[in-house]
Amino acid sequence: MNPFSWTRLTLPWVCGLLGCRLLAGEVLGVDGAIARAWTNNLELVAARVVIREARARADQAGRLSNPELETGMYPNTRGREGFVTLSLVQRFPLTSRLKLEKAVSKFGIEAAEAEVADRERRLAGEVLEGAVGWLALDSQRQLKALQWTNSQELVCVSAAAAGKGEGSAVDATRFRVESERLILAMRQLESGLAAQEGQLRTLLGMYEAYPIRISGELGALVPAPTDAEGSGGVRPDLHLAFARRRVAELTLALAKASRWQDVGLGLAGQLQRSEDAPTGLQRDNFVGLQISLPLPFWNRNQGRITEAREAVSRLELESRAVEVRIRSEVDSAWARLRVAEASLKGVDERLLPAAREVEATIARMRSEGQAGLTDLLQARDGRFQAESMRVDALRDVELARGRVGMATGTIGKEGKP
Repeated sequence: MNPFSWTRLTLPWVCGLLGCRLLAGEVLGVDGAIARAWTNNLELVAARVVIREARARADQAGRLSNPELETGMYPNTRGREGFVTLSLVQRFPLTSRLKLEKAVSKFGIEAAEAEVADRERRLAGEVLEGAVGWLALDSQRQLKALQWTNSQELVCVSAAAAGKGEGSAVDATRFRVESERLILAMRQLESGLAAQEGQLRTLLGMYEAYPIRISGELGALVPAPTDAEGSGGVRPDLHLAFARRRVAELTLALAKASRWQDVGLGLAGQLQRSEDAPTGLQRDNFVGLQISLPLPFWNRNQGRITEAREAVSRLELESRAVEVRIRSEVDSAWARLRVAEASLKGVDERLLPAAREVEATIARMRSEGQAGLTDLLQARDGRFQAESMRVDALRDVELARGRVGMATGTIGKEGKP
């Protein structure tokens, strides 16, 4: 096949691929994507219901039991005598049980809020990684398109040279194979973009098959973190561990206080009708005070006390484990950021300038008649590969900055509603 005809067949497909991607889709910045996810993500919306549940439990906790109204009728089956009783009993705790129930529910609300905040933190990190991944794939796809254009020129030049007997037909075939490989790479990148969009739609709560575009440039999405970042606050998962441990401590105190059941205080009245000879029926009314005090003989709540004590020990260990994990995550995130920045610096200061210098040198030599167009196009291809490595380095820096924000708990705070 004539290389120029083959170019005419494939060029519309590549241009259409780029045009459809650039024109379609909703455009979102990283902050806007995180805000959209915090608003629309169904899993996060469902998690926020936990806070309302905890507040409802707090509203119910610490209340006295309802008073009890008791009545009874006792007629004499052999005569007209009998009596009627009526009593009103209210039970009161002997210990600070109601106060402890209120305290448990209060820290339960804090635990629920911390759990939701931690889910928001992790969701923001997932959205950021998805956005950075989308931009990296899109940048690589655009570079591959430019590289493919350069490859097409190589195919045409080498084929023309081979037709004149001034070049090798093997080189022309090799350049055509390389061009086909670039088309396959662009298709794979397009597939990766579609998969990345699907993940982003799920995270953002956009469940229709609608294209998404992320605005911004790699290297300017996430602000560079400072060494003091995150030192002024507590990460939500650590706050959650502290709140759960405090709930366990208060639950232990509540279990101890529940060894004594509520005492009952009541006002009782009795209406009695009795027959007294020779005067006949007489009515007597009685009013009294009654007290009921459960004695902890058979049930001293020892099982629940032991269970609560073990829960306190477990949550103390878990909170210490969370602290250790957070320190490890912070140290690891900073180390990965330093490595990523060093790699980007190496590409910017050594690799890419060297590739550009080689291209410029060969361009000058070609203008002087000392190099051919094939040499120039190959040098340009090397520069494209260096720029592709720079895109990967920029992606790694953005992801590393996002991980620092995740580890320190500062990710997404500026755009938080």
